[in-house]
Amino acid sequence: MKTVHDIRRSNARKLRDGVGGNSSFATMIDREPTQTSRFMGDGATKNIGDSMARHIEKCFDLPVGWLDQEHQTTNITKNLMFQLLTNK
Repeated sequence: MKTVHDIRRSNARKLRDGVGGNSSFATMIDREPTQTSRFMGDGATKNIGDSMARHIEKCFDLPVGWLDQEHQTTNITKNLMFQLLTNK
């Protein structure tokens, strides 16, 4: 069974991939790429805590709690691209 930390990491990675990689993701959430690698990299050493999860959701204009729920990759990519293209 996946923990909330596993789900958050998986969703954050999907968001990262949707915006073109770690540097773009880090810029969008106003963090350094090295910091985001610590909680999303292959050998992640940190979990995404509640405040960081809410911060990521806010930066991506997602509803509170979105990062804590499992989502299909295709839906994430479509929704993310729509938001980025329409600045919503």
